[in-house]
Amino acid sequence: MFNLHLPTLTLAYISVFWLLTIGVLLIGWQFNQHKDIKLWGLACLLISTGTSVYNIGNVTETSGLVWIGTTAAICSHILVWLGTKSFVGTSLSWRTASLAALLGVGVYTLILANHIPLALRITWYCAFYVAMHLAVLILIVESPERKRIGFKLYASVLLLLLILYGLRAYFAFDTPMKNTGLSQRYIAVYYLILMAEFVKFMTFIYLCFERLEHTLCQLALRDTLTQLPNRRAFVTQSAQRLLSNQPNALILADLDNFKSINDVYGHLAGDQVLVAFSQHLERITQQEGAFCARTGGEEFILLLSGQSVRRVQDIALQLKRQIEACQVTTEYGHHIQFTVSIGVGIKRQKQYVAMNQLFECADTALYEAKARGRNRIEFALTEHGDAPSSISPTSNQSPISQETDSPSLPKRYLERQSLS
Repeated sequence: MFNLHLPTLTLAYISVFWLLTIGVLLIGWQFNQHKDIKLWGLACLLISTGTSVYNIGNVTETSGLVWIGTTAAICSHILVWLGTKSFVGTSLSWRTASLAALLGVGVYTLILANHIPLALRITWYCAFYVAMHLAVLILIVESPERKRIGFKLYASVLLLLLILYGLRAYFAFDTPMKNTGLSQRYIAVYYLILMAEFVKFMTFIYLCFERLEHTLCQLALRDTLTQLPNRRAFVTQSAQRLLSNQPNALILADLDNFKSINDVYGHLAGDQVLVAFSQHLERITQQEGAFCARTGGEEFILLLSGQSVRRVQDIALQLKRQIEACQVTTEYGHHIQFTVSIGVGIKRQKQYVAMNQLFECADTALYEAKARGRNRIEFALTEHGDAPSSISPTSNQSPISQETDSPSLPKRYLERQSLS
């Protein structure tokens, strides 16, 4: 049977935590736009400082240093809670944090001033720790991102620490109340707590890099101008919809004469037109539970599934009419009106169609809309030989014609890009 030497363990704890504190603070300095890592870095600084001062106070039997060390540790737990609130995106409750700090420090001050036995002092500290970290655990459980690996790791470490702190308070009573010594069971649990605390603060670093990776992935899948998903995002997220037995419709929308808008009004005005169009498209997407993306300069794509396919004509007409009524005002006071040509490819229910095939169908229909005068809608089924039917700028007739033996459509003069 070996004896655990608490001062040696504590020295190792302090040394490692000071190194970890430097690492977290450096990350906070590098990513200074994130308040959470700054709060966690400050928590690391306080717990490292507090532990150092607390142990010096215990060795020298200076109650003032013990009080300062414990106060720093209590404040560090509050900062961990605030950092987690910032990380999950909830507003910071500085008033609640201040009240918690006053309660924790105030009660501990009364305990220390009245020379309450060590076991009860430890119990109060453990109770405060458990309360604050239960609040942290609730934030993680309620977060919409709780299924991410970092959140699961964070929650697991917190659960382990809550159990260990319960055991720490229980084992603090192994020795008589007037005795200042601590049992081997207590020291063993304390040693486990040191390791778990180290993992907890390492988790902060992991969470920050996981968020950075997630942010970079989101940026790679989003168009920076319109904030719509880009072509890569569309390919990634649309494949699953086509695997179902539901009918699908793919709408390709291309702004008419967009180059002339750039030439006459400038590229900044052209950007305003693209943003205005994307806002109309996104509203329709939200109404219909569809998925849209910007796939090229002035070309956009919309994928409809299920019941929305039955309304595809109404949806396409709605988009076309909204754009006809739309007017963009530039910073120089110019008023720009523009139109859109739309090609629609339709996949029937229980019909297997690859994305390239459905895209080719819609792209061919879009070319026909452009070739027949622009500002119109063309429809085509994915079956071979089906020619598109159209809606002219003034026509409201049903777009989907009966299956015919019409000849193949003319090939587009530009080589089409594959979506795969």
